[in-house]
Amino acid sequence: MLKLLIKSLLDNDDGISDEAYEALLNYLASIDKFDLIEDVNNKVNSANGRYYFPEYEGNQYAFDID
Repeated sequence: MLKLLIKSLLDNDDGISDEAYEALLNYLASIDKFDLIEDVNNKVNSANGRYYFPEYEGNQYAFDID
């Protein structure tokens, strides 16, 4: 369920603000989800103070919720 929330937040053209992204990572750290933090950080892109998952070929996204 947590991965679905993260995917919903970051899998769109607008993404989330840098403040919201920092809050998300702080929350994940507070519940000891360090592997998830690493996964998100390795797959997220940022531009103009916004964080999002990039779209890949064939409408596939970087973040898998399985």
